[in-house]
Amino acid sequence: LATEARGHLTLLYFGYTNCPDVCPTTMADLGAALRKVPASVARDVRVVFITSDPARDTPAVMRAWLAHFDSGLPVPFVGLTSSISAIDAYGQKLGVALEPPKKDKDGTIEVTHGAQVTAFSPQDGKAHLVWTPGGLTPEQYASDIELLMKQVPA
Repeated sequence: LATEARGHLTLLYFGYTNCPDVCPTTMADLGAALRKVPASVARDVRVVFITSDPARDTPAVMRAWLAHFDSGLPVPFVGLTSSISAIDAYGQKLGVALEPPKKDKDGTIEVTHGAQVTAFSPQDGKAHLVWTPGGLTPEQYASDIELLMKQVPA
């Protein structure tokens, strides 16, 4: 992730493709925000989605799901997977609460995960902003993205 993101504003989110609410809403808002900023800005932003449900979220499943949100953008969203233990360890380093998927008695699978979006600076690769869930609009994301990109030396 660090190598691919180097030199780009990277927006990182943990979630899963079968999520009934916050994951698709967040991805849709990020996609809408990137359509609101100038194309020169959008080209330098990477949205990275790390699955919290690696058993079901194969690379092909993630690519198809993410395509619903990044259509028409200059850079497609990136979906990453690994073992649940590696994903959990990375989430812990970032302070993102994750729990392994659990099968309920009715057969549904519950995946508990933090819903923050972390913005990593293109200059130093460090997280400088965390958007917590709770009603951010695409306009607010777009405004913050433009402000973060203005900090990038030309």
